[in-house]
Formats: sequence, C-alpha cells, structure tokens
Amino acid sequence: MNRAKNAHVSGKLRWVIVALVLAGATCLAIGVGASTWWKVGDVVEVRPTGTQSCFEADACMSGDLGWLGGGELWRRAGFATWTAGMITVLAMVALGGAVAAKRRGTTLAGMTLVSAMTAAVAGAVFVWRFPGMSWPQGMAEGLPEPDASMAAGPLLYLAGAGAAAIAAMIVLRPRA
Repeated sequence: MNRAKNAHVSGKLRWVIVALVLAGATCLAIGVGASTWWKVGDVVEVRPTGTQSCFEADACMSGDLGWLGGGELWRRAGFATWTAGMITVLAMVALGGAVAAKRRGTTLAGMTLVSAMTAAVAGAVFVWRFPGMSWPQGMAEGLPEPDASMAAGPLLYLAGAGAAAIAAMIVLRPRA
C-alpha cells in the first residue's frame, strides 16, 4: 500500500501540526509541572500540586494546598489540573509521532481533543476557586498582608491546551 496516498495531511501541514503539538506539549508540561500559578510577594509560590514557601533565604519548604483554605474542591481541582495536563502532554506527543509517521492519527487526535478539553475545564475550576491569600493564624506576625498575583503558569497551561485542541481539530477535519 502506498503511504503517500494514505497520508491524511499534506507534507507542509504535517510538519506544522508536529511543530504545533510539540510546542503545545512543552508549554503545557512547563505550565503544569514547573511553573508558578500564583505568587505572593517573594514569599509563597502556588502550583497545582502544592506550595513553596521561602520565608528565609535558605529555608524554603514545600506544602500542600490545604493551608490556603481553598477547600476540598479546590485541592482536587489542582490535582485534576496536573493529571489532565500530563495526560494531554502524552496524547500530544503520541499524536505528533503519528502525524510525523504519515499515519491518520484520528483516534489519537480524538484522545488529544478530549484530554485538552478536560485539562481546560480542570484548570478553569482551579483558577476560579482560588481562595486568595491570608496567612494562617500564628504566621501573620511580622509579615505584610499577602497580595496574590497570577503568574505565568495558567497562561502556559492555556496555550498548551489550546494548541492541543487546534492540532487535534486539524487532524480530525474532513479532507476532500
């Protein structure tokens, strides 16, 4: 069977899809795995998997999301955001490999689209339910009132999920 006749996308579009998938997977992986979602001054960083607090120069400690007071739904949304992001990264890399190998990849594109939508919903709930910041009792002494600001994590996450959805829809669109 001739692979060129069986190819689902043209040569140039195929490499655009592969580049889009790899760039999106990189953004999503950094956004969910290594990037800060909220920053409170130079003291606390909040991520979907927990917090990092550096009250002294050499004394940083990690913690879960519970002490921020966001409730069980918010903590679960953080875990769902991380999990859905990582699953979407895996689906994107598999889709990129299928497209690069001149395979149709429609099943992988469907998986990528569903996982990207799931990641977007989980990330939106995590951002929406963010409790803001207030120091727990006993910690507020001598510390300025916290002022939480959004960092780059949600933007990278959104860019990666968006790239996944776009690449999947290009692969899934009907060809003439």
